[in-house]
Amino acid sequence: MPKAEQEASFTGKPTSFTGGDTTLTLPVGQIVREASILAFRDLFAGGVQTVEKTGAGDRYTAVIRPTLRSFSYEYNQLKNAGFAITPTTSVAIDVAVSDGSGSEVWRQTVDLGPTEGNVYVVTESPGEEISKVAHKAILDTLQRAAREAYGPLERSPAAKAAGKPDGGESL
Repeated sequence: MPKAEQEASFTGKPTSFTGGDTTLTLPVGQIVREASILAFRDLFAGGVQTVEKTGAGDRYTAVIRPTLRSFSYEYNQLKNAGFAITPTTSVAIDVAVSDGSGSEVWRQTVDLGPTEGNVYVVTESPGEEISKVAHKAILDTLQRAAREAYGPLERSPAAKAAGKPDGGESL
């Protein structure tokens, strides 16, 4: 993952009327990096490591390139007839997977739609509630990508030549 993407942050207002006068800042690049490691590590016995770029001579079983495409959040009060709030986030992440030879074997923008958190009536830190839901949404999205990308990666010519994908991969 390029350093600039790892250091990316989101700063913005909710899409809902509720909380519309607030601004939230989240380190989305760091969240995507850490969630990618968690989502893909179980697929590779050699583990996962984060690198800023790959080049000739690198020996990885796979290279995973996640890029956050969109992020939004809301404090959904309408769902609860105005008596409580459901923190909700939506994310879309572009994930590209290359095999050990550098050939791209899978690419997709994964968007699971809105992810809802626990309903609350009063909180002193609504941004923290959104942060929890953002972490979950990003991890769930990357876990879906890992499940969907594994088959094409396992069937790639480089993986067949090297055996089952089990060496480390890079992000």
